[in-house]
Amino acid sequence: MGLSAAFLAEDGTIARRPDQSDLVGRLNEERAVRALSRPSWAPPGWFRGVRRATRYEDCVCKKDVIIISCDRGQLGVQIKSSVRSARRFMQRKCPHDVVCVVLLDCDTFDVICTKIIGALKELRAKRATMRYRVSLQRISPVRGRRLS
Repeated sequence: MGLSAAFLAEDGTIARRPDQSDLVGRLNEERAVRALSRPSWAPPGWFRGVRRATRYEDCVCKKDVIIISCDRGQLGVQIKSSVRSARRFMQRKCPHDVVCVVLLDCDTFDVICTKIIGALKELRAKRATMRYRVSLQRISPVRGRRLS
């Protein structure tokens, strides 16, 4: 099944036939990267960039899109095309450092940006408290024991 069977419209929506779920997944990942890379989009202050996940990140870490932030490192996003598949992903194989976002065929680039940035708020808050806890612990350089 070729990429020409489903296509990406100018506003970011997808036109497809119902039997193209794997193709739609790849198109949704591309839509997310394009939406967050647009020069007309005004990102939040912490946002530094976006990239597609490597094969390792996609297969092992379950990340489709990587958001690069200035204060929390790289944030992973899993893109799903239905609520059912997102729910199944969250129940079965969701790592703690990945957010899952459902992109519908009718979502425009502005809606995609809003969904992804909104989903990342919780992960950014979690990383902030984790780093705060780690920075409070002093570790002995010799044996790896915690100092009091």
